[in-house]
Order: sequence, then structure tokens, then C-alpha cells
Amino acid sequence: MDYEEYEKQCKEIRAENDNLLKICEEDLKSKGLSEQTIGRHISNVDFYINEYLLREDARTMEEGVAAIDTFLGYFFIRKCMWSTPGTIKSTAATLTLPIHFAGFERPIY
Repeated sequence: MDYEEYEKQCKEIRAENDNLLKICEEDLKSKGLSEQTIGRHISNVDFYINEYLLREDARTMEEGVAAIDTFLGYFFIRKCMWSTPGTIKSTAATLTLPIHFAGFERPIY
């Protein structure tokens, strides 16, 4: 895939990701979580789906399921300067939250 095709795919995926983030935020609000907690979860999901999954290849959220172990076990620990045991735990917890997508409940990943 050439660079222009990669950028086009990333743009399409980001648009879909924005919709998914809005659904996720609304679902978290409906569960009565604080704005701070919701913000942290949305930030964690956004970083994973819009930064990590689009970093080297244009991967959708669904395609990213197989990459979660590499993200948490290698990339986040070694490449993210803000990673601590607490942020790793928080990010892992976020990515397993049950969220309503398309009328059914499932974990983000």
C-alpha cells in the first residue's frame, strides 16, 4: 500500500473511531461515572485506536484485538514516557470495559 492509500484508510478509520468514542463516552456517562474517570477511559481508548493502531498500518478497532498484548506488554511500557505500573493497569482496565456498541454489550477489546 502506498502512502496516499494509507492516509486515506487512516482518515476513514479515524472517522469511525470518533463515532465509537462518542458511543463509549455516552455509555460511560449512563453508568454514572465521574467526568474525570470518563475522560481517562476515553483518552486511553483514543490513544490505542487512533495512535497505536494507526502507527504502522491502518488497523480498525476490530483488527486491533490481536495487538492488545503487544501494546500493553511492549509498546506502552517501552515507548510511552508516562507509563507506570498504575497507568498500565488503568489502560488495561479501560480496554476491557463492557461498552454498548450497536445494541449489544461487549468489551472494548
